[in-house]
Amino acid sequence: MVYANSRISNKIYSFSIEQSDIGETRTMSTYDQLDKKSDYKDEVKRLREQGLKQKGIALRLGISQPLVSKLLKE
Repeated sequence: MVYANSRISNKIYSFSIEQSDIGETRTMSTYDQLDKKSDYKDEVKRLREQGLKQKGIALRLGISQPLVSKLLKE
């Protein structure tokens, strides 16, 4: 899996490519950059429910993996 993030004007643009035996999946997402780290809690949980691992969530949202872990435990 490959992730790339870019922050422009309070937006986070996330792009990922995932390879599988049947081809590749490309995903582009846009997130509002939030003021407080705790504001990411709902989005972190939603992405986890979609099957993303903590590292992938962190890369996609532009936050640290330890913060993702902390938010999932709350």
